[in-house]
Amino acid sequence: MNKQKLLFLLTGIIILIVAVNVVTRPARSQQVDFRVNNLESDLRRLEIRLNQIELLVNKNTQVSPSPLPQSSKRPKISQDTILDRLSTLFVELKQQVNALEKRVDNLEE
Repeated sequence: MNKQKLLFLLTGIIILIVAVNVVTRPARSQQVDFRVNNLESDLRRLEIRLNQIELLVNKNTQVSPSPLPQSSKRPKISQDTILDRLSTLFVELKQQVNALEKRVDNLEE
């Protein structure tokens, strides 16, 4: 009889484990969907920022900057410096996009 009680107890534990997995699986799926949606919105924001940067670069290459008044306290920044900064921002943005793509791939697995 001890073997039957032990078998009954083990069967009950297995059924309990399966039931818990069945109940929590949709919650995990919802969490993954939520995270994917967040990553997609982050990616859209990064794309918008990238488009804004591209517009700035195009604007700076098409129109020569107007000279600042002599009384201005802002130092003059050369176009090369601006392009260097924009390219740095672009590289950082690309790294963030790559990191987001990796996170999405990991979540999809």
